[in-house]
Amino acid sequence: MGALDSVHHQGTAVWVADPDGAWTKGTVKGFDGELLIVATAGGERRVPPAEAPLQNRDGVPVEDMTNLAFLNEPGVLWNLKQRYAADAIYTYTGSILIAVNPFKALPALYSKAV
Repeated sequence: MGALDSVHHQGTAVWVADPDGAWTKGTVKGFDGELLIVATAGGERRVPPAEAPLQNRDGVPVEDMTNLAFLNEPGVLWNLKQRYAADAIYTYTGSILIAVNPFKALPALYSKAV
């Protein structure tokens, strides 16, 4: 099976909007007219290509988000969520600092060694 556009192909890792969690990961399984057929953990979805931004391939959070191949809303939110879960509350996009309030003390972050 071919591609609907020059970006989305069968097997492409994408994000799709999820009313319960903002975005969910999915994989393009095929095409239905002008829509992508995307398999997600919650089942199959049909979405227009413009509503299926690409996922970053390596799936590893980064300190400087300019290192992300795709700097889109779901990619940024996923990266911040993963870093927050690891108590890495400071993230950059180039020279812009993004700080997420941990709502708890992080002794290792502000220790004398740091």
